[in-house]
Formats: sequence, structure tokens, C-alpha cells
Amino acid sequence: MKYSKQRAFSLTQLIATTQERRWCFTENVPSSYLLTTNQRITSALARRPIDRVGILI
Repeated sequence: MKYSKQRAFSLTQLIATTQERRWCFTENVPSSYLLTTNQRITSALARRPIDRVGILI
């Protein structure tokens, strides 16, 4: 899957901010979900605009 440079940068930023937020509720979330979170983000980005991805997380 190819991303433009701008989109790839946005993906990196999104994952970085998501991981920071993730530490706040890691204890309440199954580890199996945490392992697949980045995959969920990536597949979500392939289907939806970046500004809507936050809703899916």
C-alpha cells in the first residue's frame, strides 16, 4: 500500500499521538486489541479520511 509523503507523515503523527493516549487506558484494554491497534489504524486510513480515523480508535 503506497501513501503520499504527506499522508505517510500524517499516519506517523496519528500513531504517535494514539500511542501516547493509549498508555492512559492500557490496563482496561485486552492485550490482543493493543497488538492489532496499529493494523486497525492502517486499514482504517486506507478506507477513510484521516480526520475521521480518531473516531474509530
